[in-house]
Amino acid sequence: MRSFPPRNVPSLEVIRARSGLLPGQPYAGLAETDQGTVLTRIRPGSYAAAEEWEGLKPAEQHVALLMETAAALGDDLLFSHHSGAALLGIPIFGSYPSKANMSCVHRGGGLSTTYVTRHTTMKLPETVSVGKLKCTSPARTAIDIARTDTFHSALIAMDHVLRTGLASEDQLRTELDLIGRARGAHRASLVLERADPLSESPGESLSRARMYQLGAPIPILQKVFHNPDGRFVGRTDYYWEEEDAVGEFDGLTKYRRGQESTPEDIVTAEKVREDDIRLLVSKFIRWTWQEAAAVTPLETKLRRSGILKGLPIRLFGLSAR
Repeated sequence: MRSFPPRNVPSLEVIRARSGLLPGQPYAGLAETDQGTVLTRIRPGSYAAAEEWEGLKPAEQHVALLMETAAALGDDLLFSHHSGAALLGIPIFGSYPSKANMSCVHRGGGLSTTYVTRHTTMKLPETVSVGKLKCTSPARTAIDIARTDTFHSALIAMDHVLRTGLASEDQLRTELDLIGRARGAHRASLVLERADPLSESPGESLSRARMYQLGAPIPILQKVFHNPDGRFVGRTDYYWEEEDAVGEFDGLTKYRRGQESTPEDIVTAEKVREDDIRLLVSKFIRWTWQEAAAVTPLETKLRRSGILKGLPIRLFGLSAR
């Protein structure tokens, strides 16, 4: 069994009712302890200080739920779908589910509960270990997300596993073959056809997903520009050759990876970089996560630049909105 380092592990002190720290108290009586600490229930029998809980990232909260689920039900559980993504550090769009997602061999009905969603299958997929827990392989996790989630969330996940080397295209295609005609297989195939390891962040993947959904031409990714004397000027997120237009998703991220350490240095370096690139192209547009997520602001910018000319399409029967 392959093993992967656990991701999104929360720094959290969990209080378990059966530990004796909170003997015989129903949840309604745990709103406040003797010390005045307000508690949040993670799952039945597991609690954490509300202030600590609220300070966690959503992925960390979900992993805490998985850890407590395994503690309560046994460590032989096979987490999958968005739960597998949280354990493996595969990003998604939107919130994590309120239930632990796991896969199991089909045994009939009555499998899901208030805190657990079980996805049945005729044969268990490849299992990997993540710390003390088990989940589906990165390839199967990405395929399952592509089968069940929105196109933009699926593309974010698929791009990530390809870019980071968590899974190869061949591994993804193998998992796609293994699920056969399972529900959502065609959707997953369409996502895989459009996935690209050159997309360097969830925001870049989200933006490209919106381009597909809006019917915009798909640009060249990570285009490198040099000035006339051969000096490197910069590498851009997107380049539309026909329109001679550069597109940037939050261009400042290019410099957060560099040596500039202060906000002033970052802004100055990006301004110089953008000015240099503008001298080499006809158009330069940029947008933020919020604009890509809301769709309409990005659509407006693409139309005003002449990149988007037609009407939005309905990919998977769903509009970009």
